[in-house]
Amino acid sequence: MIVVMIVLTIVFSILRAILPFGMWFLFSLVDLVIWLGFMVLWLFLMFKAYQNQKLVIPIIGQLAEKQA
Repeated sequence: MIVVMIVLTIVFSILRAILPFGMWFLFSLVDLVIWLGFMVLWLFLMFKAYQNQKLVIPIIGQLAEKQA
């Protein structure tokens, strides 16, 4: 989540200087939707962990299992 948000911040900062306000506002809404998606995923994973269920996220989960 942190990596995605950093990349989006850089991209949106560049686009803010180039695009008019209307398009910048649209990209801000896209950013908000992505952030809310991450929050829903986080809450879902917390709920699964509370139920003692193992759920592996496709890319990140495999990396975490190797380090655990």
